[in-house]
Amino acid sequence: FSLMEEMDGCVVDGNGDPLLLDGERPLTFVDVEFKLEGKTFQHCRAYVTSLRMIVLGKGGDCNFSVSVEAMEGRKFNQPIFGMNNVSGNCEKRKDSGEFVEFVIYFPNGGSDAFFHALIKAEALAKTHRIHNRGFGESD
Repeated sequence: FSLMEEMDGCVVDGNGDPLLLDGERPLTFVDVEFKLEGKTFQHCRAYVTSLRMIVLGKGGDCNFSVSVEAMEGRKFNQPIFGMNNVSGNCEKRKDSGEFVEFVIYFPNGGSDAFFHALIKAEALAKTHRIHNRGFGESD
């Protein structure tokens, strides 16, 4: 299995856009380069929704989806030389204990708005989780 096959992907519609989950809403999207575990995928589109970050390759070679709550160590990087980027890591599969590192590069700009959308998504996801929690459950 390749890493992309091991990780949960995203269901897409006929236009190649992600199908949203119940209660999920889009916040932003931008064209990016995506690096996962040392492999770079060019010509991708990264989406931030109220629950997830999704990266889809325009040629179908990349299909990555992760809950914003499952991401750890998110950083906004502004190198002196090179493209602005957002980096972090997430679990390969829920409760697997195996983590993968990702980096999203912004060759055409948009990194600041993307990072702020991630912060907003984290707050929205937390609110969504609290409102959909069953009776007697707690954080």
